[in-house]
Amino acid sequence: MISSIVQTSPFLVCIICIFVILLKYVKNKSYDKKYLLILLFDMTIFSLYYCAFVSSEISFIKKTYPIFIFSKLSIFPLYYIYIKSITIPKKNKRMEIVSLLPAFIFSFLLLILIIPTGIEEFSKFIYQALTSRPSPQDGIWCHHIYYIILFSNIYFTFQIIYTTYKGIILLKKYNHEIDDYYSDTYSKTLFHIKYSFILFSLLALLLFMLNIFGMFNFYNNQIMVYIISILLSVLAFAIAYNGESQEFNIINFEKEKQEDSPNKDIFLSPQIFKDLSMKIDDIIKKEKLFLLPDLRVSDIAARLNSNRTYIHQAINKERSLSFSEYINHFRIEHAKQLIIDNLKNGKIPIVQDILEESGFTNMSSFYRVFKKETGHTPHSWIKQNTK
Repeated sequence: MISSIVQTSPFLVCIICIFVILLKYVKNKSYDKKYLLILLFDMTIFSLYYCAFVSSEISFIKKTYPIFIFSKLSIFPLYYIYIKSITIPKKNKRMEIVSLLPAFIFSFLLLILIIPTGIEEFSKFIYQALTSRPSPQDGIWCHHIYYIILFSNIYFTFQIIYTTYKGIILLKKYNHEIDDYYSDTYSKTLFHIKYSFILFSLLALLLFMLNIFGMFNFYNNQIMVYIISILLSVLAFAIAYNGESQEFNIINFEKEKQEDSPNKDIFLSPQIFKDLSMKIDDIIKKEKLFLLPDLRVSDIAARLNSNRTYIHQAINKERSLSFSEYINHFRIEHAKQLIIDNLKNGKIPIVQDILEESGFTNMSSFYRVFKKETGHTPHSWIKQNTK
């Protein structure tokens, strides 16, 4: 009973996640959630075949293997399309469907081989091609099937590497733009989606390597099956949860940038860059703008009658920092001073109060930035300065 639940858990998790996200999508349709649902649907098909492999449902696998090939070769293109939907403005997104063409070609080539061989012979050839290299006595059709599966596996490896590399670049570029525009990047960046994508790619590569070195031997190892099943279930849930809970993406970002009316462009010589950088420092310190949780680069541009592009360029060039890093530096210095003031007055600093009074909105961001700036957690820094 427990074994069956663990083995089918990836499929069950995908089904539940689709149901939950679909209910919300019907009420509030969004561009990115549509692609997330398509991705999860394909992952559900993939998980169904995974369950069939670990349950030794050989007859089902052999007769429907072209569908599995299409599902396997579609996962990473669909994941990449989803990532593009949350990191790039809508521009000819329909062309991305072309990336599914190889999956269609490989599955179609296998499908048409059913015509000359018949379903029973086709199933027999599929099993032979999956378990060992065919011999000359196995016939030409078995060799065709073997090489189609072989080349599809080679293409799948290329897919994993290429889409992971391109996807990470898109996510890093998006996160960098967010860092340069907002002081509070919590819930706006896509780090959770990035890490889920990397882990999923590594797991897919692991599954592929295990299949290469003995597919059915691997699926007969109960401990390995449990580990992979749990990992697949956790990753499927992580992809669905992170995608569903991510309310802010490129569409919101572009909309907010359009709402922030830009100032007229001005020519910036190196000296003007330095002067502008000093003006930014002065206004940040005098007006304590870093204490505003939702401070944007456009807010400073409006105060200095400049352009938001030049503001973050001045910060990047003169300070070698992103906008969020620049603002967070002032916030941490302010937080440290608040802690010292509390200790001098004989009070025990309350971290939640300190972070709120310093312009932060949540504990995780405060801990992460404080550790980065000081090398210590807030509690360890307080303890160190109490002595």
